[in-house]
Amino acid sequence: MSSRSRSSGQVLVIILLVMIVGLTVGLFLLGRTTVDVSVSKNVEESARAFNAAEAGIEEAIRDVTTVVVPPVPFAPGLTYQVGVTDITPVGGNFYPETRLKPVQIGKVFNIWLVPHNDSTGDLIEAPGQAYKDTLSICFTNGSITPAIQIIMHYKDGPSGEYRSVSTGFDPDPIRNDSNHLKDTNSLTTCNGAAPNNYNYQVNIDFANDFGIDLTAPGAAFPLVMRITPLYGSTAIAVIPDSTASPTLPKQGNEIESTGRSGGIARTIEVAEQYLVPAPWLDQALYVSGNSGVTK
Repeated sequence: MSSRSRSSGQVLVIILLVMIVGLTVGLFLLGRTTVDVSVSKNVEESARAFNAAEAGIEEAIRDVTTVVVPPVPFAPGLTYQVGVTDITPVGGNFYPETRLKPVQIGKVFNIWLVPHNDSTGDLIEAPGQAYKDTLSICFTNGSITPAIQIIMHYKDGPSGEYRSVSTGFDPDPIRNDSNHLKDTNSLTTCNGAAPNNYNYQVNIDFANDFGIDLTAPGAAFPLVMRITPLYGSTAIAVIPDSTASPTLPKQGNEIESTGRSGGIARTIEVAEQYLVPAPWLDQALYVSGNSGVTK
């Protein structure tokens, strides 16, 4: 075989290798471009679905009574669907059902003792609908043993003044000598299965702990109980009386909104609780106009 034939064969092999490499690179780039376009489209659809889900949450918060079950058109090819569940404590069970993060010092854990109007959000100040039975308060230990302050806002009869009264409990016997807070009760119902295994329990009786008679006709009735950690943060829960009548009222709404765009769905969950007074009001002395609000 001549050197010219060998050279021609080598050139042909090199050309074939270059063509194969070029074809491979071309197919790779084509596949990558297709994937990039698909990912970009999915990201765009996901953002649109998330925006639709947000719109559903906003609509439910604006007026929970207008929520409809079927998907609601939001824009061409875009819908949201909202579901609303009452946040209602069950007698004899923990509320919240699962232990939440510790409440920090300066923050407040609120328990409404009267129901709300779902359309307006206003309190229904009806003595016959107020929770007046015993209530167990559970709280956890921490690096610093916490205590709790309990403030109850109440109304002194159907046409009476708004008032507030407070008490406190401290499981640390050494501090009790100086802060004059009450000792906690024996740990019974608050010692649930993990994660609802609390360290301390307080059994609240309105007459004994707050000195308020709720049984007489036309007597005072409670509105809201506000629990604040002292000395250290603590996770808090309550257990309403299983035989109470009326029962502990609804505390807010669990809102779930799912937005859909194309084949993409995104879901947002929000726990909407009723509006509460600012925490600093618990430490204030105030009189408000002619409304008879005093402390």
